[in-house]
Amino acid sequence: MSAIPHACHSAPRLRVLVVQPSLQPPGGGNAVAAWILQALAGAHDITVCSWRPVALESVNAYYGTTLRHEDATWLPMPAVLRLLEGVPLPVVLLKSSLLFRRAKKLVGDFDVVICGHNETDFGRRTLQYIHYPSRLRPRPHADLRWYHAWTGALAAYYALCDWVADFHAERVVEATTVTNSTWIAGRMVQLYGKEARPRVVPPPVEMAPSPLAWDDREDGFVCIGRIAPEKELERVIGILARVRQTRPEIRLHIIGSRGPQWYVRRVERLAREAGDWVYLHFDVSRSDLVGLIHQNRYAIHGMSEEHFGIAPAEALLGGSIVFVPDGGGQVDIVGPEYRLRFASDEEAVDKIVAVLGSERDQATLRAFLRDRGALFTRARFEVAIRGLVDEVFSGRQ
Repeated sequence: MSAIPHACHSAPRLRVLVVQPSLQPPGGGNAVAAWILQALAGAHDITVCSWRPVALESVNAYYGTTLRHEDATWLPMPAVLRLLEGVPLPVVLLKSSLLFRRAKKLVGDFDVVICGHNETDFGRRTLQYIHYPSRLRPRPHADLRWYHAWTGALAAYYALCDWVADFHAERVVEATTVTNSTWIAGRMVQLYGKEARPRVVPPPVEMAPSPLAWDDREDGFVCIGRIAPEKELERVIGILARVRQTRPEIRLHIIGSRGPQWYVRRVERLAREAGDWVYLHFDVSRSDLVGLIHQNRYAIHGMSEEHFGIAPAEALLGGSIVFVPDGGGQVDIVGPEYRLRFASDEEAVDKIVAVLGSERDQATLRAFLRDRGALFTRARFEVAIRGLVDEVFSGRQ
């Protein structure tokens, strides 16, 4: 990961515009935006330009922030434009384009502009945080819906959104670009060239280490994430079913908010068919999630190309040994440790069985992951954001 700047203690108080469609939970992108605000609250004069009014109570309760209404000036979109929410399609890009068009009328009044919703063309005063480039097409398989098959209509929709936003791709590289993972940084270079100069600042992850000794934790796996097809939960169940042929004592706890109902029913059926070693925990409280991580020794992720992977990072900080697919941004979580990355289901089974059978491997992996957890802490993220804001402002001067 690239080096990140440190904030200067004598930095001036700046006028900062934060452009973010929503901060409401759930969602990793919204969480990052909330923690950007937390990092800057009190130090600068902040204005937040969002699609809808921000309900700080739910933001704080879900993400652990302590934001107050007096920390910023809040500018939601006019109610007449929010009537778009009644359209029976998501039109996410159109809504963000309208938001960006409004923001462009405001940027001249601010020292620094921050966008936590992927790439923008607000100019060199901008710090943009990229979760997945919005204009990298075709979209990832996980994003595809039935209407993406209408290629002609989709091209017209994309053109309309760019016109609404007055978007000029050549200006994207003028901003200071930050990505959530090395993999996404590569996608930005693929789309905008080396001039994008992306740097990696992982999202902040909040999780205390387990209070239990390793010997007191259960031989169980947690798999955390929205119950949705892109999370590949069938794969996780299949891998651990094969591991159980050698290690029949292991259990699996699938934990997450409910996604499409058809997929929830499918996972429920697969869990019943697998047997009483698979436990489903839907829509759990934060305290219950923490408890499950702390009680179990291991974690596994199934999504092949996760943009970053806050869930496996939470498990890592909770003291779990984490296994992830060898692709996407989640590779940054376990780094070069080959024993924790798998390119196929067969490789996953072999590596998990090997680690579960070796107390020595478990000890070395736990020490490695404990040290690596420092990369994903809230404190490191806040220092990085403050330093980047100072850097953007200094660059302007």
